[in-house]
Amino acid sequence: MATERTLLFIIADRLSLLVSKGEMIPRYYNPGNVFTQVHLLTTSNDLVDPALVQIMAGNAMVHVHRLWSGDDRLNMALTPLTKGRLARRAIDLARRIQPDVVRTGDRLTGFLGHAVKKSLRIPHIVSLHTQRDDGRRHIPWGAVRAMLEIEKGYARLAITHADAVIIVYDSIRPYAESNGARRIEKIHNVIAPEQNEPKTDYQLHAPPRIISVGRQLERKYPTHIIDAVKSTNAELLMIGDGTHHDALQRRVASQDLGARVRLQKSMPNAEVCQMLRDHDLFAVHTDYPEFPKTVMEAMWLGLPIVINDDQAMPVPELEGDWVLRVPNTHQGYAEGFQQLFEDDVLRENLGKRARDYAQSHFDPQSTERQQAQLYEELMKDSGSVEALVGGAR
Repeated sequence: MATERTLLFIIADRLSLLVSKGEMIPRYYNPGNVFTQVHLLTTSNDLVDPALVQIMAGNAMVHVHRLWSGDDRLNMALTPLTKGRLARRAIDLARRIQPDVVRTGDRLTGFLGHAVKKSLRIPHIVSLHTQRDDGRRHIPWGAVRAMLEIEKGYARLAITHADAVIIVYDSIRPYAESNGARRIEKIHNVIAPEQNEPKTDYQLHAPPRIISVGRQLERKYPTHIIDAVKSTNAELLMIGDGTHHDALQRRVASQDLGARVRLQKSMPNAEVCQMLRDHDLFAVHTDYPEFPKTVMEAMWLGLPIVINDDQAMPVPELEGDWVLRVPNTHQGYAEGFQQLFEDDVLRENLGKRARDYAQSHFDPQSTERQQAQLYEELMKDSGSVEALVGGAR
């Protein structure tokens, strides 16, 4: 019989949104099926049927809890006043379920995770998925920026005292270091673990097919990709949603591109991965210093990648001959597209180099195994310390 192991994962995600968009990665919350019980505590009013997110907990029994009810924005705005009460709620839950590890992000979730760690004397893992310092700089002063400034204190507390800090790409490292991380582990996001067959046919479609997947926000606004398509005979499928989705639809209409450019708000992740192989190129735009999961999935499946060359900070994972970096203009994208359309050898080699890089740096089985090993190590060390101090939690 398997040893009972329990994980408390405190998340900021709205699980109902992940369910509706089909963005559920198998075992995402339970890599390697290390745990038999997974408790998800969300810092929102969102509550979903655990059966809907079971796939993300693997073989474990999954439980879903929420930190509060009522309006999320009001609750979040009040956290400077209510953080003590919220921490007690998290601690009370932890005492009931007796987790072996608590895992969180770096803001309010990190603050709560530190409180649980301190109270129950269990390991705390902090996951960092974005470069907060860069993000803050681009938000004007106001209520949102003020809240982000307050949350800097939560992040520093969590990161400084965490047993391990996971960064999912290298440009996050300076943020982790500046906040006092004692142990940093770079473990890329687990992507498409059930999708193992790469693209094999690189013959150019007629007309050529371009696919772009990503959130449609201010600093990821893909207008240059749409404008570049106009100067080619290619078709473009753009999957994603966000504050700029309606503006993109208007742009497609104004450019009279409705017959060649299709915008789709969402698609289950498994379907996206299946569809990637049927396209000739993957195009993306981002000003963030990030290594997007959508790019990782395209690389893993062997698509040639076209991306702008002016992120706010260097992104080592994008600085190599496995992607085609282009000037962040519609001419830059258009020339990049045309270059790959006209050179069959270059297009195929670019896709295969992307696949090779993916296999050596973020093979899904390898990244899942890295996370599982980290959990096992911290629980083993925690058990040794617990025995020395008397074992009680």
